[in-house]
Amino acid sequence: MSRPEVVAVVDGFLALVMDTVATGERVELRRFGVWKPTIRKGRTLKTPDGQHDVQIPDRPRPAFIPAAEFCTRMEEKHREIAE
Repeated sequence: MSRPEVVAVVDGFLALVMDTVATGERVELRRFGVWKPTIRKGRTLKTPDGQHDVQIPDRPRPAFIPAAEFCTRMEEKHREIAE
């Protein structure tokens, strides 16, 4: 494949993953990992002067959980580099 074709395929894949996770579904690539939607809890923060509270609402956030094989391979590569 030519470089522009590869770029188009990768960009299309990433757009599909983002759209799927944004609609509340999870995307799994076997032996690589899972992208899934999560909700980050809202919280109350204080302004720098400490006089006012600011409410931060709940927000949807993407999460990536690497597969066990991915983590194992990273550990092996890290050990090779460290030697």
